[in-house]
Amino acid sequence: MKYFTKEWYELCQKESYHFALRADKRAETFSEEYFEKLYKKAVAEHIAMMERVNSVKFEDIYPEEFYCEPLGDYVLSQEEIEELKAEYYERREAAKYCFETMDRSVVPSSEKRKFRRNWKCQMEIYNKNLPSEILDMVADIRVLALGNASAEVKKAITAFCRDNEKTVNKTMSDYWKYYKKAFGKNEPHFADGFDLHDCYVTSCHKSGKNIVMHLEGGMTNTTRVVFRDTEVLCREEPLRGAWWLYDELYKTENGYEMHVLLYKKELVYFTLTCTDVEIYSD
Repeated sequence: MKYFTKEWYELCQKESYHFALRADKRAETFSEEYFEKLYKKAVAEHIAMMERVNSVKFEDIYPEEFYCEPLGDYVLSQEEIEELKAEYYERREAAKYCFETMDRSVVPSSEKRKFRRNWKCQMEIYNKNLPSEILDMVADIRVLALGNASAEVKKAITAFCRDNEKTVNKTMSDYWKYYKKAFGKNEPHFADGFDLHDCYVTSCHKSGKNIVMHLEGGMTNTTRVVFRDTEVLCREEPLRGAWWLYDELYKTENGYEMHVLLYKKELVYFTLTCTDVEIYSD
């Protein structure tokens, strides 16, 4: 990868630490009493939230009546509306079965354990990813992991996240500038349908000179991709069970070179050359 590297992706995860932070003067100094009260309140709020979530009725999620919202000036035909209506009720029935068979009871002791695991995980994230100069300003990392910080710490974390966001956005902008310059109006025929972000790789195997990859999920209908006449340049892990994150496309004399960043317990690279790419929605 030349743009969407592992380091770049890790930076993507450090853009939003400031969103949920509340400035509190009491967080300026270490206080066991303050922490205990804050933790107890946060646990109670978590349990209350879960009770509200689990009290939601199915009809609030999937109303009985189908409604089709117009998209701008485009008017759907009656046939298109009926197709969408049939798809909606099919999804509704499947969702209803899951909803009715799901255990939606809230067990406070279990929720307390879940909250504690998540809270500890948040502390680990801050300890690992925040710069030492910011961590040195934090009076109690336990309080920070509960979402409270001094005004000074909140300001520093906000600046840190915004700097990361600028770098992330610049990298994305640089790649698309390259892409437009390299391909111009002659985009590959598969470009429009090639949006595999967050797709799960269910299988990946060789078929002669080709590589066939089966996928599910993501924001696409694509279920199978065939890379023609391939040469694998880098594959750090078998791709079955990996999540497709980002990709880069380059021109070669005989086709394309594709760089892919995936996640499978850790970030992994996959790079290959091919003469063509075929996309299927089986």
